[in-house]
Parts: sequence; C-alpha cells; structure tokens
Amino acid sequence: MRLLFITDHRYHKPFDSVYALAAWVDSIEGIDAYVSSIGTSDNTSRMKQAPFTYISAVRPNQNLVYQKRRSCFSTAPHCLPVTDFDVICLRVLPICITTLQSLEESFSHARFINTVDGIIKTESKEYLSNIAAHCPTLKVCHTIEQALEFISRGPAVLKPRYGYGGYSNLLINDESLFDGANTFPRSHLVSLLTEKFKCGESYLAMEFLPRYVKGDKRILVVNGSIVGASLRVPQESWLCNISSGGKVLKASVKQEERNAINQITPQLKQEGITMYGVDTLENEQGHRQVTEINTCCPGGFHSISHTLGDPLIQAKTVQAFKGNLGI
Repeated sequence: MRLLFITDHRYHKPFDSVYALAAWVDSIEGIDAYVSSIGTSDNTSRMKQAPFTYISAVRPNQNLVYQKRRSCFSTAPHCLPVTDFDVICLRVLPICITTLQSLEESFSHARFINTVDGIIKTESKEYLSNIAAHCPTLKVCHTIEQALEFISRGPAVLKPRYGYGGYSNLLINDESLFDGANTFPRSHLVSLLTEKFKCGESYLAMEFLPRYVKGDKRILVVNGSIVGASLRVPQESWLCNISSGGKVLKASVKQEERNAINQITPQLKQEGITMYGVDTLENEQGHRQVTEINTCCPGGFHSISHTLGDPLIQAKTVQAFKGNLGI
C-alpha cells in the first residue's frame, strides 16, 4: 500500500509535524509512505491543470525535516503517477477550497484520510457551533452588527472562518483591542471590524477565557484514540500557539476532556474525519472547554515526540494508523 502525505512547505515552521508523521507511518510493514509539497515548482505547475496525472514526492526517513529552501527536500524527488497511491493524507495550509478540490479530483481513485468535504466543513470555525455544549459561549457572525452585539456582553475573541495559528484573531477586552501582537484603543473597533467583514467574510465570536495563561492544550486523536497531548503556554502575547511563541509543556488529558472527545469523535467520523487535534482552555471555574478543532493539519506530533521526549506517541500513532488503514 502506498500512502502519500501532501503538504505545502512554503508555510512550514521548523516544528511542522508532517515529516515525523510520515516517517512513523512508513515504518508500518506493508506501507510505503511518501511526502509531496505542492509548493515545489514542478508540482505548482501541475496544480494549474487539474486533474493532473503525475506528482513529485520523496520517501520519508528519520532525517527528513523542514528545510527552508526553494526545492524543499535535500534529495531529488521521484516523479510518480498519481495512480501509484492508494491513500492520501492532506496536510495543506492555508485552507484553499479550490486547491483541496483539485487534489481530490486528481486522486479520485484513492482513499483520503480526512476527506476533502469533511476538511472544508469541519476546519471552518463555524463547525464549533455543532459542538457548542463543549465550548465557551459562541456565535457565528455574518455582519458587524452581530459581532458588536456579542462583544457588548463582555470580553470576546473573533476568529476568521479558516484562520490558523492564531493569525488574524481579534481580542476585544475592556478598553483595548489585540490583533495578534498589536494593541489598539477600543475606539478603533468599528474600523477594524469593517475591514474584517468586507467581502462577505464571516467570523466566529467566542467568549474570552482569561485563564488562557494556564495554557492551551492540544490533544491529538487518530482513529478514535488519544495518541498524545501537550500544553502551549503563552510567552510573548495572549496567543498560545507555538507559531506565536508559546512554550510547549507536558500535559495529561482530563476525564472531562476525554468525555468531550468521546462525543466529538463519532460526529467527525460521520463527516469523514478520522484524525484531528482538539484545543482546550480553562474557564473561570477551572474546567477545560473546546476552543478549536483542527482537521487539516493537526500539529503537535513533532513537539510531543522531540521537544517533550514522549516515547509513547510514535507507537500509539502507528497503532492507530494501522487501525485506520485496516491492517
């Protein structure tokens, strides 16, 4: 069985998980894993004419890591027919619906771990309204008026529909606004919202949880099994994401989080999602609530394994992948 991880190295950080994940899966007997970046010049050209019939990819190994170079990989990739691959695992950010659909069309013969339709639906912040019982108070806002009404209730965070890494989130707290690492006076609120809502974009408004300083927990789920968890503690701003400077610490999964995952997993499976990451923050009562679901590129495999030195995540992930693939 040949399994292809498709990513875009142009948006990677040194701790991106796809390389470690591909090497782990390649260790499974009967699986030949490959990694391909749609950001390389040859694959970018092919993407312009979907469906395409060939793709350039490399075999993973323990030394395959992110490299900030135009060619992406230190070894020359193989040019292979798309029909060579039985299973596709997409790890492509930022979300571009036409790109995902182009990949789906070109690999129409293959099975997708996390279907394109499922990713498009569940990666949207709006999907959290389907599991609102596990989340802080939230509201999908299509207009400035809806956002202002929600903000009037108290401190809130606005998240763009397909945002990732905390980028473009807007925190409205007391008399200040925080857009990433930038601070603005409250008087700039309407002008900032006008900019955000132009072109018909929608946003998820969510109650701000001031105990974010306790850390944002990332829990990784594969085929219904929790394979690892880490705590991202903010260092430089209110954003906890590693890409925003968050510090990674070891974490255990609370029973209340397990209960939420046990309810969320069947819902996501119905959408074609079998691998995902869920983020939780503490509310004022100290209970952890779901604030994000990541179904396209759930990160954390690399940091849990390498930064935290967890010796179990690789074995757990491999076992879960085997179950997912039916081997």
